[in-house]
This record gives sequence, C-alpha cells and structure tokens, in this order.
Amino acid sequence: MRFKKQIITYLVFIIPTLILGQTQNNFSGYFDNYMINGLSDGKIIKIPFRMISLNIQSSLNDFTLTSNLAMEIQLKSDPFSEKFDADIFWDIRELYFTWFHSLGELRIGKQIHTWGMVDENSPLDVVSAFDYYNLFFQGSERKIGTNSIAFDIYLNNWKFGGVFSPFHQTNRLPGNDGDFPIKMPIIPEGPQLLEINEPPFEFGGFIERTFNWSDVRISYFQGFDRVYNFSGVNVFTINENDLSFIEYDIAYGYRKTQVLGLGTVLFIKDLVLRGDLGIFQT
Repeated sequence: MRFKKQIITYLVFIIPTLILGQTQNNFSGYFDNYMINGLSDGKIIKIPFRMISLNIQSSLNDFTLTSNLAMEIQLKSDPFSEKFDADIFWDIRELYFTWFHSLGELRIGKQIHTWGMVDENSPLDVVSAFDYYNLFFQGSERKIGTNSIAFDIYLNNWKFGGVFSPFHQTNRLPGNDGDFPIKMPIIPEGPQLLEINEPPFEFGGFIERTFNWSDVRISYFQGFDRVYNFSGVNVFTINENDLSFIEYDIAYGYRKTQVLGLGTVLFIKDLVLRGDLGIFQT
C-alpha cells in the first residue's frame, strides 16, 4: 500500500511535466550495489541502504518541478543464499514546485532544507530531520524532506529567507535494529511517548548580508525537537497514604524549541573561515 501511494503521487506530478514539449528536463542520479561487512567476523550487516536515486528537474518558463525518488533495500537474508529475501521501499524524498521571480524564488512541496554557513554538522541545521541510517553520508543524502513553504528574496547585498511547515518531522532512528552499530539507550513504547498537544507548526527565517570580506547571517527557527526527550514520571499507587507499593513509568515527548543563530563566512586572501553559533531555548 505504501509503495502504491508513493508511486501514484510521484507519477501524477511527474508525467504531465515530461510530456509537455516546452519543458526542459534534467535527469541525474545514481545506482549503488554494495554491502557492509563487519571487521571482526566478516558477517554481512543487514541495515537499510539506498540503492537507487533518481532526480528529475523539469522547467517551464518561471516554474520548476524538482523531484527525488529513491529505492531503499533492507536485507533479510544473505544475498548469496539460495533463498534471497529483502524488503524494498520506495520513497519520494523531494517533490516541490519553485516559482522564480526577479526578486527571488518561492518553493512549495516536500523539500529538504539546509541552514547554516558551515559545510557539515552545523548547530543551526535543524529545519529538516535526519535519517540515522544515512548519517555517514554528506549533505542532503542524510536528511528527510518535509512538506513546507520556503522563499528566498534578494535585494542588492541582502538576502531574506523564510520557511513554514504545518507538520512535525522526527528523525529516523534505528530502534531495535541489532545490526546497526549505534544503539538507542531508550526506546519509548506506546503511551510512554506523549503527543504534541498543540498545532505542530514550525517556522523560521534569516537575514544575510554580503560584504567584500565576509557573509553574515542571523537566523531564527521555532519548532519541536527531532528526537524525544524525558518529560516526566507517572506514579501509580493503590493508597496514597501507603507508599510501600508504587508503580511508575517514564514519559517522553517532543519539546518546543527556539533557535537563535549567528553564522559567518570570512574571506582572508586564500583562506576561508566558516562558523555558526546557536542559542537554544526549550
């Protein structure tokens, strides 16, 4: 069912753009066929990996449709065995429209956002969630798209950007996957994970100024944590006056967090220095 919904949604948007004669279509992507073996015993590590990624960008006048369709494989048996078994998942990682204007651009749809002035691991890069199974990749390959509206406006040496999403996207965690090398210390079950009791709106913006010697950006973002955190303890007792028999469970939730950021890129002759500073309030 998930496969059918993903493919139908993808084809509804992609096919009309491809058959229009006036569109300019660009295709890119990759096919990877590999496996991971443990150093100690050479055993195949059966964790999900992205085998196929197809990027299509179709442009018509001032509009562009950008899409990224990926195929992920989860091995369930030895690939060299007689009864090879694996789960195949199709994922629309990105699918959004872009309207280009003389002042900037407006993007609507499922898209991956990258914030911050440093190349990797910026504390300000919190708009899009991360896929822990792909943490050792770079750039957008390790991120999860979110349904959102974003814009960039350019005025002389100034750049203004903003993003809004009515949904809360969490990180993809390995859970109880025994083959994944990083283990989660705690995995909430059922009612232990509290739901967000308010509209999960997330939004933010930034102002960037370009100088001859540097770029400086000030940003703000408000959303909910991508990973659950300790929220409290529920205590149960038959008799409040007799505390000899007590049962309790720990509750976890996603906190509302605000991030105020400052980033810069300094150009000193042939040397480039990048830096980001984030102040978090939960």
